[in-house]
Amino acid sequence: MSVEYFYEALGRKIKRYLSGFIGLEDLQDEVVGTIHPPPPRLLVSSSPRLPLSPSPMTLFPLLQPDLVLGGSVLDLTLEILERNQIKGLVLDVDDTIVPIGIDLARPELTRWVEQIKKIGPLWLVTNNPSQVRIGAIAESLSVPYFHSAAKPSRRKLRQAVAAMSIDPSQVAMVGDRLFTDVLAGNRLGMFTILIEPIVDEESVIGFQAIRSVEFAIARALGISLAAKK
Repeated sequence: MSVEYFYEALGRKIKRYLSGFIGLEDLQDEVVGTIHPPPPRLLVSSSPRLPLSPSPMTLFPLLQPDLVLGGSVLDLTLEILERNQIKGLVLDVDDTIVPIGIDLARPELTRWVEQIKKIGPLWLVTNNPSQVRIGAIAESLSVPYFHSAAKPSRRKLRQAVAAMSIDPSQVAMVGDRLFTDVLAGNRLGMFTILIEPIVDEESVIGFQAIRSVEFAIARALGISLAAKK
């Protein structure tokens, strides 16, 4: 069996699994509240960046980021956000703003957050279950947060966006993972931004292996992950 065939077969299985997961959550959402279809999105990239739109060949377009940054979260500028009419941000935590296991924001991140707050409100929404650790990071940045979000579930994202009182299409979901951050954000109609992770040297090899597999599966599903510079 070739590597390409393996990833294609695995991609088809994941597509069926995610479709089943989404269908189950949507059914549950109908019990607790009305599902609103994602509004149309205006994609405007920061020059010379170009917007990324799903290819007609994409098998699972909800995995397609609106923007592949090609750098870490620190490379996400006010100009990029303003050009895409973003008025609020939801940030993943582990490997997006801090390496996993780190419980305080680094000085450069704190400075970045203070700049980005000029665009609008920020929330942290993470799957990490540690309220103590995530709470400490959020406190160091003076931003609200949700832990144990179970992304690609939309529920905690929906609550964060509702607290901002901003249309989801004008809120960016920023993260380093396709199958959690990007998928959850797209399901809610947010503007999704895939960034390069911030990883400690001790864990970089293992993380790169996981990321390589995830990207290979995504490409087998027809997802474009090329950063525009």
